[in-house]
Amino acid sequence: MADWVAQYMQHKDRDPRVLIQYGDKLGNGAVFKRLGFLAERHPRSDALIDAAKLRLTKGYAELDPALDCTRLITRWRLRVPTSWAGRNRP
Repeated sequence: MADWVAQYMQHKDRDPRVLIQYGDKLGNGAVFKRLGFLAERHPRSDALIDAAKLRLTKGYAELDPALDCTRLITRWRLRVPTSWAGRNRP
């Protein structure tokens, strides 16, 4: 998913509203935690980040349940692998 978000954010026709609409249809708060966290790593993603923040749910999720997610990113209520915790926007 991280690679997909990175590609999408670089696309000239990107529209964060479309991603938010898909997330709303899924009705799963973890989607917005993951999406917001991943969007922070890309320039020109402020609208997507803001929309994801508005949709944060209680509780915690893992970036990828198949990975060892030991670090908690409190602003997203998201557990991530240690190697992902320090990555910031370019």
